[in-house]
Amino acid sequence: RRVALKTAISLYSSDNRYTDDIHYEGGAPIGSGLLSWSSWMFSMNAIPPPPRLFSTKLEWFQTWQDRLEKSSKSYMSSWTNNQLPGAFWEHGSIDENYEKITIPILAIGGLEDGYTTAAERMARKLNSSSKVIIGPWVHNWPDVSVTGRG
Repeated sequence: RRVALKTAISLYSSDNRYTDDIHYEGGAPIGSGLLSWSSWMFSMNAIPPPPRLFSTKLEWFQTWQDRLEKSSKSYMSSWTNNQLPGAFWEHGSIDENYEKITIPILAIGGLEDGYTTAAERMARKLNSSSKVIIGPWVHNWPDVSVTGRG
């Protein structure tokens, strides 16, 4: 837990990565986006970090090389190799530990997004200083999201 963290924003997220993820739900791949999303993330993870964040070109290169080595395993293989609940899925899931969240959270969900049920659970279970906004959005920032059906 980071003491300096005063608040956080959760945008279109899940509180349980095993039972309620829009790409892989309860041990079963969701075909409508699993392959495209995992392929896109595989590519995005290979992008070099911004050079301006580093003191030297060597530091930048070593960071990029470390990123490439860590991201060389696809999400899809990680998911299919972890088809039962456990530590892999618990990392990043808050559903068993809502009481550990002591800072205010702003959770944003969309009615046209696959994480709507998680946002609804967060509205009920997060601490009283937290807020949840659910609107007519798809899986994108609300100010640029296409709204409504059709």
